[in-house]
Amino acid sequence: NALGWVKTPSAEGTRVALEAWLPKREWPHINIVLVGLGQQQQQSAALLVNRSLRLRNRAAALQLLARIGLKLSPGRFPNLDEAAKRDSNIQKLLK
Repeated sequence: NALGWVKTPSAEGTRVALEAWLPKREWPHINIVLVGLGQQQQQSAALLVNRSLRLRNRAAALQLLARIGLKLSPGRFPNLDEAAKRDSNIQKLLK
């Protein structure tokens, strides 16, 4: 749902819709990635932000986190605030 691939009112509905849409042989691999990312977004947001800041295309990684619902706001992640001072693309992502 957060990626805009399907529109359903529940996590279970999303799973069913994705299983119908994605190739059956790929589902187990994709499911693990999506579930893991969702769990980290919920439980380890700071870790995801810090990992994104270590990537070559930091702004694109952070944009993906925002797209899946992670709120990137000033003061929430100190390392993000510091990176935004040096990178205008990151600064634009802070709301």
